[in-house]
Amino acid sequence: MLKSVETKPIRQISDLLQGMTREVFFKEYFQKKPFVLKRNDPDFYGDILRLEDLEYFIECNTDHISTVSAVEEDGARARFEGGSKTSYVEQVYDKLHNGFSIVLDALQLNHPPLKDMCLGLQSETMYRFQTNIYITPPAARAFKLHFDGHDVFILQTHGTKKWFVDEEALMVPIEGDHYKGPDTMEGRTYTEHLMEPGDFMYVPKGFLHRAESSDTEFSIHITLGFHPPIWERLMDQVVESAVRENAELRAAMPMWEVSGASEPDLRKWAKMISGYLNEDFIVRELREFPKLWGDTLDGQFGGQFLSAINYLSKDVEKSYRGNKSIPVKEYNEDENFVLRFYGKEVRFPAGAANAVAFCLKSDKFAQTDIPDLEDDESREVLIDSLVREGLVLVEKA
Repeated sequence: MLKSVETKPIRQISDLLQGMTREVFFKEYFQKKPFVLKRNDPDFYGDILRLEDLEYFIECNTDHISTVSAVEEDGARARFEGGSKTSYVEQVYDKLHNGFSIVLDALQLNHPPLKDMCLGLQSETMYRFQTNIYITPPAARAFKLHFDGHDVFILQTHGTKKWFVDEEALMVPIEGDHYKGPDTMEGRTYTEHLMEPGDFMYVPKGFLHRAESSDTEFSIHITLGFHPPIWERLMDQVVESAVRENAELRAAMPMWEVSGASEPDLRKWAKMISGYLNEDFIVRELREFPKLWGDTLDGQFGGQFLSAINYLSKDVEKSYRGNKSIPVKEYNEDENFVLRFYGKEVRFPAGAANAVAFCLKSDKFAQTDIPDLEDDESREVLIDSLVREGLVLVEKA
């Protein structure tokens, strides 16, 4: 049975980097150069991933588990199909005894401390975060020399692992790109880092790296990958919007003319297309992009189950508090006061702005405490809306 844990809150870049601000990290390191932090605190990650929890996940996380070893020719992960759960677990441990690493993918979906960390970082950056866990036996390597198509944080939780990291980017890859060169750092400029429990490393995408466990002990680390939208995604949105709004862009291309077109004809079509993709149009799409991107992100709604139980119970005396785990942006728009969170917008009359803000920011209040509303019915309508959205939580008084 998975035990509950009290976690050290890791919800912002500064929590991982001992006070380094988000602004400094993104200005000086992000997609520019690796970064290593020797923390000298072996228990720093102890509460977010414990050894006794890993067996539970190996036995119960069958859809998200694989094994991998650098000794395999293709270096690909192996998954397991068919058989009973007993057979499945036996196969996993047989691979482990033969020098393969166990990989637990997307564990933030099942493990509350990792979920809380990923959603906190997402709230700070509007990037999607995912955790993979690598359990590597002694004297083994999971992967050959490679680069990742996304940026990663490495959190060493147990044992040690030696990392070899190139000092310069090989390329600026997109997801799905792979390194096809030799499995050696020879001829490259690289650094070596012995990662110990509590240590932290940042490896930007496109930087070659490999890692190996020590000869005597297991290594366990969390790979915390983050997935921002790249400009291509905005371009896709711009083109899709232009096509939807302009019939001429939905018409068939005269390929027999385009294939042998003169320079003036090519420029005529180019001018037609660029006319729809002008600067004002792109500015409009840029303004909308954060909202549309936010729709794709995972929401954090911790506490809503008990809140719903308390709210819907008729014989419970209730108190309320703002759910501060949800990142909410407030806007005044014509005659409305607008809340935007996770790509969603909720509108209230402008006159309710102070009442809404009071509910969101208060740690504990009664319905009768809500200011600026004329009667109890108005307060009930407001509370009902905020509770249903998860923006206010209900507790027993």
